[in-house]
Amino acid sequence: MGADDKSSLFGILLGTEGVTLSNGTGTGELMQFFVNADPDAVKELPAGKYEIVPRSAPMEPETVIEGYKEGNQLGGSWYFELEKNLTVNRAPAYEGTVTIGHTENTLDYTVDFEFYDDNLDEGYIVSGSFSGKMEYIYDAGTLQAKGGRVTAPRRPADKRAARIRR
Repeated sequence: MGADDKSSLFGILLGTEGVTLSNGTGTGELMQFFVNADPDAVKELPAGKYEIVPRSAPMEPETVIEGYKEGNQLGGSWYFELEKNLTVNRAPAYEGTVTIGHTENTLDYTVDFEFYDDNLDEGYIVSGSFSGKMEYIYDAGTLQAKGGRVTAPRRPADKRAARIRR
């Protein structure tokens, strides 16, 4: 999606069965991550543990841009629950990690994620995983899940103690 001398920006789209990744429609769950990788990474996202950081943070490798809303536009990393092409629930990735596993020179990836949303009073943990092939789509500047197995994100209803952002 872009690069500078400090990092390369990748978009990752993961969806459960029933979701069309190319336009974000259908019924199911969709994850969107914006990941900063090594500046030499072009078509393959390097393996590593990527930390979710504020969008104002420098674009350093092994970081994920938090979810944010600016006006009517959503940016960064988000969880969406879709029902008949409509978003019925959403949560920004506010604090947490995304762990990428990748076999070089292949399309084989694993993605494990766990993050808090931005509701400090009743925030939820969103977590899930993907294992399978992801295809680099140059036109969209994204890696998209193609086949493989997606475990649906979980949003436990239990409240948790307030946390302090690093």
